[in-house]
Amino acid sequence: MRGILITAQESIELVLVVEGVARLVRVSNENTRHCVGWCLEVHDLAASKLAAGREKDLEYVSALIRHRMVDAAVLRDRPAALPLPDVRRAMLHRVLARLLAES
Repeated sequence: MRGILITAQESIELVLVVEGVARLVRVSNENTRHCVGWCLEVHDLAASKLAAGREKDLEYVSALIRHRMVDAAVLRDRPAALPLPDVRRAMLHRVLARLLAES
């Protein structure tokens, strides 16, 4: 049987742009027993993972790039809209450039 695993945490830091809410993806099918779930659009998810900056998050973004699940041009634009200090945003762009070059 295939399905969707959803985990919740009591506290989570999620950095998103307000416009990202409009890009949520609705998921509802037989596997969800027709319950509705709202998922982040993949580029917003990747940008949030970049902002988190943990090794596991960077590995996740690297896999998204490697498996061509994200468009590099779209992904390059997303950190610009994140509510982060300029220094942190510049770091995200450097990390993203490295991940894109490695893939």
